[in-house]
Order: sequence, then C-alpha cells, then structure tokens
Amino acid sequence: MINNPKFTSGVGFPNQFASDLEKQTLEYGLRVGQAIESEWFSRDHGTSLYGDMRSEYLSRRLYARAEQPVEKYKNELSINGDLSYLNLDWTPVAIIPKYVDIVVNGISNRLYDVKVEAVDAYSSEVRESFRQEMEADMVAYEPLKELKDQTGVDVFNFSEDELPRTTEELGLYMKLKYKQGVEIAEETAINSLLELNDYEELSKRTTEDNVVLGLSAMKHSFDIHDGVRVEYVDPVNLIYSPTEDPSFKDCYYYGEVKNVHVTELKKINPNLSQEELEEMSKMASRMDHSNQIGLDKSNVSLLYFCYKTDKDVVYKIKETVNGGQKPIKKDSSFNPEGENERFIKASRRIDVWYEGVMILGTNKLIKWELMQNMVRPKSALKNNFSLLTICS
Repeated sequence: MINNPKFTSGVGFPNQFASDLEKQTLEYGLRVGQAIESEWFSRDHGTSLYGDMRSEYLSRRLYARAEQPVEKYKNELSINGDLSYLNLDWTPVAIIPKYVDIVVNGISNRLYDVKVEAVDAYSSEVRESFRQEMEADMVAYEPLKELKDQTGVDVFNFSEDELPRTTEELGLYMKLKYKQGVEIAEETAINSLLELNDYEELSKRTTEDNVVLGLSAMKHSFDIHDGVRVEYVDPVNLIYSPTEDPSFKDCYYYGEVKNVHVTELKKINPNLSQEELEEMSKMASRMDHSNQIGLDKSNVSLLYFCYKTDKDVVYKIKETVNGGQKPIKKDSSFNPEGENERFIKASRRIDVWYEGVMILGTNKLIKWELMQNMVRPKSALKNNFSLLTICS
C-alpha cells in the first residue's frame, strides 16, 4: 500500500451496498468524484498529494534530460564561504540521458508478433478435423508414398514436403503454420488498430516513463467517429487508489486530470445548455501543478475517472408452452412475486466500472454512466480492468 499521509478521506466514498438504481444517479457519481478529489487535491497537510507527485515526476524528468538545478551542488562545495568553485561551468554532463536512451531503445524493440487462436466451438471443431486429416496422412505415409511412386497418382491430402513425420512435428505445425480465415482476419484487424493508433510511438513513450518515472499508463476507449482509440496517459496527471499490487490490479478507481477549453465540455455532454457552460466557466478555474488557482477562465480542469463497484445481472426465466425456458433480461428492481407462476428470477452480482467526468473545484459532474468498453463484463472471473492500463 502507498503509505503516504497525504491520502485522506475528508469526503467519504458512497455506500457500496446501495441499490443499482442509486448507483446510476448523478448524485452517487458526484460523491465518488468528490471523494477522489478530497484524497488527491486536499491541502490539509500543506500541499496536496497531486501536487507532490507531479513535482516529483517533473523533477525526475529534468534529471533524465540533464537539466536538473545545480544549486544544491554549489551549496555542497561552498564550504566556509569559499566561492571559488562558482566560476566553473556548472552545466550538467549528459550522462543520465545516454543511459536512458540505451535502456528505452533496448526495451522498445518489438520482439513479438500478434498471434490469434480461435477458441469457439466451431473453430475448434474445424481445427481438430484438419489435425485428424493430417494425422491420417502421417499414419498412411508409406502406402501412399509407394502408390504415388508406382502409379504417379498423388493421393496425399497434404503436400508431401510439408507433412509432419512425428507427433511433435504435428504439434509444431498446428502452432506455427495452421491458420483459419477468422484468425488471419483478427490478426489483420489488431495490427491495423495498432498502426492507426501509432502504437509503436505510444509504446516508446510509456517505456520511457517506466525507465524515468517507474510508472506508465495508457487508456483505451471507443468513439463512434474514430472507433477504438488507444491513448497515452501522462503519469504526471494520473491518479489512482491506494494499492499494494505492483501492477495496480487491486485499485478501485483510476483517473486522469486534463485542462481543456470550455467548449470541449459540449462534446463530453451534448445536453449542456449555453447557460450551464457559461456558469461552469465562471465557477471553474484552471489548476496548475501546485494546485493553485490560475487566471485563464477559458480553460477548466477536468477529472476523468472510473470507479469499481458491482451490480446485479437479473433475468426473468419464463417457462414456454413447450416445456422449455426463455431468459429475459430485467433490471434489479424486478420482483416476480405476485406474477404468473411461470416466471422465476435468476440473478448474480458481477464487478462493473462506472466512468465519470467532473469539473475540479466545483460540484459539477458532467458525465456518469456504466462503462461501455469494460473487459469481459459478464465473465465468471469478474476481473474487469478499467479505462487505464498501468505498468510499473
């Protein structure tokens, strides 16, 4: 766990055991945003956790570029008032940047290829059928070879040159050479998405963050205009819940701070009126790295965050006239009592993530909804990752 006294709970998180309908309300989301803001931006200890972390990361980047301040070195050498050393050239020697580049370039070399293997029932059946046909040629290799030599008729189902001779070779062939059309299409789609999102450049930036800061992050999203997007997240603007896991898997919230122009608010929530935008512009002020109020009223500081909770997945099981059962999805308020006896309720709780956008320094929440791009939201493993992927 991050043992930092700056982590505070001045404003507590809302009740985790609230109903699903209550969790969907803007009031619930606002309480979550206020609790996150209280933990990271509270100045109860003189400075905020966000300001301290930001200053630390910016300082590390200065060292990585050999641009660190030299005053502390001068103070070390000015013993008993001796200022003779102050006439020397104090420009830092670019030693650290050299080693940073070596490590980053070594890690950034892409030593992997995207490989997709279909696991659905139909694809597995096709794969097994292909394997059995090839195994049949392996077993009958000698008779088929002799028939080909004597008659000139090739009755092999597969090329004789590529036909494996042992079970081990067959296993390697299925792993390395066999590809179904759907697997090739998936690999092409994934590689296209990586290329469209400049993933090589993003990967290099996150690798450099790992080397310099010890932390890196990306986020994925889906836009109706641009499709799947993979975006870089600057650790300087990253916030997260206290964690004991080096990969941050036990975090129950993540967030990112962004300074945007006030007109961008309309893109986040098209339902905002011009009067509401003007009011938000007056209430919000730009926040700099030290959490001080700025003077630029045309920009607002937004907190993009996502919060982990759970919800009921409820189905109404209806018995059909033929003796079968038909599931119909319902909300958590569904109660079959008093209805026809042919209806029963089936439910289970799963982990889900809500995402929101809050204007820092105000009580304005402009977005709060169940995330649409959760990873495996209906998985029995209940292991859903948030908007941010953290590497440390």
